[in-house]
Amino acid sequence: MENKDPNNQYLSEAQKIASIRTLESDIARAKEEKDAGGEITDLQPNTEIPVPPPTPLPQIPQKKELPPEPPQDNPFVRSDLLPFKDGEAPENPKKLQFEVSPLRTYTNDVAQAVQSGNTSLIQIAVAEQKEKEQDRIVEKAGKSRTHKNVFLIVASLIMLSLGAGILYYGIFLKKPDEPIVSPVKIELINSESQKEITFNGDREKLLLDLEKEMSAVLATSSVRILKVIDSTTAKMIPAPQFLSLIAPNVPSYLARSLNPEFALGIYFNQKSRPFLIFKIDSYENTFGGMLKWEENISGDLGRLFLTLDNQNQSNLEVGLAGSVFKDSVIKNQDIRFMTGKNGDVILLYAFINKDLLIITTDPTVLTELTDRIRRAQILR
Repeated sequence: MENKDPNNQYLSEAQKIASIRTLESDIARAKEEKDAGGEITDLQPNTEIPVPPPTPLPQIPQKKELPPEPPQDNPFVRSDLLPFKDGEAPENPKKLQFEVSPLRTYTNDVAQAVQSGNTSLIQIAVAEQKEKEQDRIVEKAGKSRTHKNVFLIVASLIMLSLGAGILYYGIFLKKPDEPIVSPVKIELINSESQKEITFNGDREKLLLDLEKEMSAVLATSSVRILKVIDSTTAKMIPAPQFLSLIAPNVPSYLARSLNPEFALGIYFNQKSRPFLIFKIDSYENTFGGMLKWEENISGDLGRLFLTLDNQNQSNLEVGLAGSVFKDSVIKNQDIRFMTGKNGDVILLYAFINKDLLIITTDPTVLTELTDRIRRAQILR
């Protein structure tokens, strides 16, 4: 049964619950009275239990409403992602929703560009082709630059190696410079004088010039060398050509066996005596050729070698008519000679060694020339 007391409106919930009578509450109350020695009050059912008057609640003063503050600009806007402080909650909590953005592809970009109306598929294809060409040019330039760099590196390494090699050679291997010796032409025989005779192709003129020089007067025991110069080449005529000019009957293999170097000259001792010195390339052919030439040598060389003074002229004629070459030895030197009417030697030749052949008219000249040649060889 509800309590009609107007003060019940101020009862708390606990007090309201306590005012309800139940069996458990009656038994508890009777037990308390029995324990206290009092009599158990006979309570009839539905009897209201007196409730003590409620304690008046303190009056709560009402808050005065303040005028609303004008809105202020907040320079800092809180992000929903920042954590809130303790006891702080968002003014308008909203449920955060995350949406996955669609995947961007080249096809979508092309479609959007075409839909916007700013371009077309053809323009896009042309632009893409130009970009590919530009990339190809850039790639090619990069490769070319790379090849150029590799070439420069290799060239630099080669130059460094070469420089190091030259430096090493110059410091450790190079020998001191030897004095440069200019080549000097060594004559077959030492002479006191030389004279050049020009040959212009006229054999007769050459023989006349030689006859004139053969009778020249020189200092006693002196030698003069006569050099026959070809007017065309301005060089000395080689031995095979010269021998063929003055001796038309010389065997061809004899001329070919001679070295181009030779010496024509005169030795003066009371009178001029001619001589020829030939350098030999083939001793066997030269020796055999001289034996063959003995048949005609007096006639071929008579104009230059056998021109004697008047008192010996008859001796010359007899020698040319019937003399033959014989063997002899002069100072351990083998010779072949021919004599005139009175038995004097008028022509002879000898091999000084296997490299030199001398033809002259007097044994004294042969001895002098041999001594000069040997002295020159010793000095060399």
